[in-house]
Amino acid sequence: MSILGSIKAGAIDLVDGKDNITVKKVHVVKPFVFNPVKPGNIIVLKEDAQIDLDVTRYTARTKGHRKRTYNATIKVFFKKGFCTDGATTAKIPIVKDKIRPYIEGDNVYNAAPFIHDGLYMLGGEIDGAVLSREESDDILRGIWRESKKLNRSLAGVADKVIELAAGGENHWGNGKKCENAKHFSAKFTYI
Repeated sequence: MSILGSIKAGAIDLVDGKDNITVKKVHVVKPFVFNPVKPGNIIVLKEDAQIDLDVTRYTARTKGHRKRTYNATIKVFFKKGFCTDGATTAKIPIVKDKIRPYIEGDNVYNAAPFIHDGLYMLGGEIDGAVLSREESDDILRGIWRESKKLNRSLAGVADKVIELAAGGENHWGNGKKCENAKHFSAKFTYI
């Protein structure tokens, strides 16, 4: 990767360092439509959906080693047929009574695990940016906080549980060639 600050096709390339994303606002453009399922079963979207995120992306280092914060939007698109099991953390004993796989009718809460699954499936490679695993986890945690269903502490615990459960190489980027990858896309734009 090139030094952060060089701009290629509108995207800023990051160098090694701790970068993060803060979700400021979640906009439900087109809501999720799916049949209710029992926890642990696969959720299949019956219609296209779109969620837009207002975010800030903090870069640990830039050209000249200055810290920078950039405002951005992430437009996330789900095509009919996208499959997910929702929040798999709901299966882990320490949080299973506090975090549900999905909440019927709560598009903001559901956006967190649905988007997270898509980002992990693609290894963070979306139009306009390559997000790190940590940034993808930041998005999950930030959306859940925005949903007001999980407080900061519980969202943080869920993030750590996800890191343990899905932190292996076999989860990150494992779905790039799968059929489900055709049903998820996202566009990152600096503003």
